[in-house]
Amino acid sequence: MDQGITRCVKVNYQKFLMQSLLATMKTASNASDIIKSVTVLGAVMWLSKAWKEISKQTIQKCFVEANFPANVCIEKHSSTEDTDVRDLQLLLNNGEVSDMSEKEFISIDDDILTQVLTDNVNDIIQRHMNNNSCGDGECNINEDISDKELSIKS
Repeated sequence: MDQGITRCVKVNYQKFLMQSLLATMKTASNASDIIKSVTVLGAVMWLSKAWKEISKQTIQKCFVEANFPANVCIEKHSSTEDTDVRDLQLLLNNGEVSDMSEKEFISIDDDILTQVLTDNVNDIIQRHMNNNSCGDGECNINEDISDKELSIKS
């Protein structure tokens, strides 16, 4: 469901990043100064702005594509998404940084592994047990804890 929303946030964020880098390139004396101009605060602000620029229609369209019932008529094609992609391409061309297309730039990190998928619950349990096991008397756990000690005082 959120692929369209995520894509729009990503396009908008990358647009703001490129705008900042291009503005810094005009005054910076070297590449190190350009890189140092990107701060965590700036990235968070760009992300916030990128989220705020997502249109209501884009979000509705994503819900419809995920087969959620729609109470309103939603247009099939959003021109704002295309405009954002075109704006990003103009920034890429303007900066003359790369001959990469906007689609390549947007999808540059699509194949990055962000989670490990596993179907074997027993492997997970075994890894957890191995990580928590005590070897050579390293653990000082009092196994003779009484019910009185475990009770919560009110």
